[in-house]
Amino acid sequence: MFYADTHTHTRFSHDATEGGSHIDSCEAALSKGLDYIAFTEHYDVDDIAAGRYRETDLVSAHEGAVTAIKKYEGRLKAVWGIELGDAPMQPEMSDRLLGKWDFGFVIGSLHSSRRDHDFFNIDFSAMSDDYLKLIWYEYLEDLISMAKWALGGGKPKVDTIAHITYPCRYYVQHGRAELLDMARAREAFAELFGIIIHGGIALECNTSGLRQPIGRTLPDEDTLRLYRSMGGELITIGSDAHRARDIGAGIAETTDMLVRTGFKYITVFENRQPHMMPVG
Repeated sequence: MFYADTHTHTRFSHDATEGGSHIDSCEAALSKGLDYIAFTEHYDVDDIAAGRYRETDLVSAHEGAVTAIKKYEGRLKAVWGIELGDAPMQPEMSDRLLGKWDFGFVIGSLHSSRRDHDFFNIDFSAMSDDYLKLIWYEYLEDLISMAKWALGGGKPKVDTIAHITYPCRYYVQHGRAELLDMARAREAFAELFGIIIHGGIALECNTSGLRQPIGRTLPDEDTLRLYRSMGGELITIGSDAHRARDIGAGIAETTDMLVRTGFKYITVFENRQPHMMPVG
């Protein structure tokens, strides 16, 4: 079986307070039996532009990644990438970033509502039910906007769309899960899947939820079945590890789940090109 972790962070990501080096990540990947790892530091354009997050030191991160890629060549495939967050809020800044750096793999993600901060930072206890419903609906709309932005000029600007149920883990964590209209979400996901399948963008299955109170992948198996039923084949798997010991967490069991769900391949990227690795 081929095992890949396509979504990992080192100490260069703003929230990786326990993050290690790229070498630490590679050692952890080998110890977990991985064949492939992608280094994907956060670059949340809207929060960086607003001064809420420090700008990611991509020069140093790139140097660390290149050193690790060379050191483990022949033992582990490692790729320099980026997690580009909240691109629809700052499309020009996002375009400049992608034009400046030669990433081998680009994750597109949303962490925020258009009217609020990262869901991680929201004080749920201070928010009304109506407000929390509103920002969930807006998040779903912004996912679709991100996919359309990503396909707005020639080849896709991102290679995979990450953790599309990201806010759910915080609604669950704070006891507000009943506010999530999942029927409406399923409609939005179907629209999103139609766009990315046609455009050649992958969907990510993020294993971080298996380590959190939500207790399931992001998105869950039911949503992955919808994607597969619509003809979706490009699927990446990422641990979203922010410390070396979480590299590879949940990858094997999630790969098995994807096989049960009907996927015959997982997708990895090199030089922005997809490679279909047999698993089923």
